[in-house]
Amino acid sequence: MSVKTTSPSPTLDLLTWDLGRAYYAYVGMAERILVEMKLDHLIQPGMGFLLFALFAEDDRTVKDLAAQSQLAGSTLTRLLTRMEESGLVQRSRDPSDARLVRVRLTPIARKIEAKCRVGLRQVADIAHAGVGKQNVRRTKELLQNLTVAFRDEERRLAEKQAVS
Repeated sequence: MSVKTTSPSPTLDLLTWDLGRAYYAYVGMAERILVEMKLDHLIQPGMGFLLFALFAEDDRTVKDLAAQSQLAGSTLTRLLTRMEESGLVQRSRDPSDARLVRVRLTPIARKIEAKCRVGLRQVADIAHAGVGKQNVRRTKELLQNLTVAFRDEERRLAEKQAVS
């Protein structure tokens, strides 16, 4: 299924606008699915990657989660704080190295794991249908390329701003 849109001006025909619209459409859909599954009081869009990383391997360090998720430190901290406030995770200092913070799932998170997996499958099916099953791998590659380009430019700008 393809959607054709006409842009009222060349400025609104930029890739970045389409990327932004896709992101907000994704967030809106994810929020609706969470409401439908009665998980919206615990989970917000953005938390899924961290939840699934912990479902796969619990009791991980924040440093490990940051490396795997490739989230900015401030974003990761914000998400973990919200997850802790929702009762999904607990953070504590590593007993053998107090510099490290470990993150563990709570029994509440373990209890909703199966529902989360169903929700993830639903979102994945919608995404696959949206790009066409034959285009999934290429779409992932393009999104990864965009992520790298945006991160590289963000780092360049941060370094430039630090110098000035």
